[in-house]
Amino acid sequence: MIARAPTAVEEALIREGLLAARELRPYYGVAIAALTPRCVDGLATIAVGADWSLYVDPSWYADLPLRHRGGVIASHEVEHLLRAHGGRRGPRDEVPWNIAGDMEINDDADLADLPPGVILPEYPGLTAERYYNDADRHEGGAACGGGSGAGRPRLFEPAAGVQPAGVTADQADAIRDQVAADVREYVRAHGRDSVPAGVVIWADARAPRSSIDWRSRLAAEVRRAATSARGRQDYSWSRLSRRTSPLPRPGATRPIPRVALIVDTSGSMVADGAAVIAQAEAIASAAGTLSVIACDAAVTSRGSRLPRSWRGGGGTDLRVALADRACARADVIVVLTDGDTPWPTGRPGARVIVCCRPDAALTPEWATRIAWSAP
Repeated sequence: MIARAPTAVEEALIREGLLAARELRPYYGVAIAALTPRCVDGLATIAVGADWSLYVDPSWYADLPLRHRGGVIASHEVEHLLRAHGGRRGPRDEVPWNIAGDMEINDDADLADLPPGVILPEYPGLTAERYYNDADRHEGGAACGGGSGAGRPRLFEPAAGVQPAGVTADQADAIRDQVAADVREYVRAHGRDSVPAGVVIWADARAPRSSIDWRSRLAAEVRRAATSARGRQDYSWSRLSRRTSPLPRPGATRPIPRVALIVDTSGSMVADGAAVIAQAEAIASAAGTLSVIACDAAVTSRGSRLPRSWRGGGGTDLRVALADRACARADVIVVLTDGDTPWPTGRPGARVIVCCRPDAALTPEWATRIAWSAP
């Protein structure tokens, strides 16, 4: 079996499943967006790789109901990656460990989201390490085919030690941290029963409750970037040197940091985003000279403040705002968005801080991501 890129029809099928997965578990949006779909004919299942490749047998996958197509991704395969089953295996045998990981995932999953015949433990609520010895009794059943996401690489995956083509180990840890924060934010907004108990326990362990409020973190990041700019000095004839000299000399001056605040004014931001804009604007303006750029599919206004009334536009493309002249002159750029936008392929000249919804899609690696919550 050889992994290959999906055809246009297969890609549409898989994308439909990815969308269903995000609807089932919206707090996993960042992890789902990080998957790279690949097709493996004859696999007869779905699997994940250590580089966050999603291996799909398109014929097998097409026969599943839509809910199961989303469920095997969001409620199972992504779980292998978030819980780092591949890294936790150690010297354990591959098949029993894969089954133990399945039991750790399935013991509190909604079975209506998964195809029939999933492996369930006799005593729920334990870890894969605890389930490992019991897994021998289930070897007659089928493991999920979790690839190196739960065991060693399959023949269609890159060999061990080969540089992965997708998500690196460091990026995977960053995704896990962000997903843990997103789970906790979702629980705060919708109640503890809105997320499976095992997922909440994992998120609480990954993201301690003492995490810093988004406003405090945004203020700290903006100050850090602005302080770097403020520390630079130049010479100007507008301020003469105080040193004694027969000839006048220019004096040293420290520039006032220039902050560009890009505000996503798309329709999807009106409900919750409007409530946090004033707070982000105050934080950004405290750091230096502020330029505010309102943008949806195009830049709609520029000024020192955002217009007090805006109704929200259609689509979003913040690449236009990031290419604006105010950003070209800025020392630090703060972007306030729901994340549903394309991003530039290259890093802007200034430091970029993206303040976004917890369920926002993956943000660029060159930007600092801060998840905001409505007050």
